[in-house]
Amino acid sequence: MHRVLVLPILLAASSCSRSQPLPITGLDRVTRIEVRERGTESQHVIDEPLRVARVVAALQTLASGWEKPSFTPLPVGNASAVFYRDTSFVGVIWLGSNFVSARGQGDGLVRHTSPTELETLAIVLEIPMTGIASPPRAH
Repeated sequence: MHRVLVLPILLAASSCSRSQPLPITGLDRVTRIEVRERGTESQHVIDEPLRVARVVAALQTLASGWEKPSFTPLPVGNASAVFYRDTSFVGVIWLGSNFVSARGQGDGLVRHTSPTELETLAIVLEIPMTGIASPPRAH
C-alpha cells in the first residue's frame, strides 16, 4: 500500500519541479528597455519611469510557468526587449507567436503564453501584434 501512495507523490513532485519562476531578477531596478522588431529597422527605447514600470508589471504577471526548453537553442521570437539598470544588463525577453523566452544572468527559459498575455506585452512594449505573430526562429 505504501508503494501505491509513493508513486503519485513522486509524479506530482517531478511535474511541479519543471515549472520555474521568471528567470530575470532585479526588474524593480530597470531604468531602460530597448525594444526591437526582427526584420525591420524598428527599434525604440523605453526609459520614462512610468512606462518602464508598466512593462515590468506586465512581465511580472508571467512570474511562474517557465520551463527549460525541450529543444536547443532557446527559441526567440520576432520581437525582443532588453532590460538594463543604467548600463548594466538585467535580462532579455523574446516574444513569439505563442511563447515568451527569457534570459537573465542564468539559463534561458520559455513559457507558453495566451494571446491575451502576448497582446498585453505588445501594448506596453509599444509594438504591433503583427510583428510577433510570425513563426519563431532559433537563437
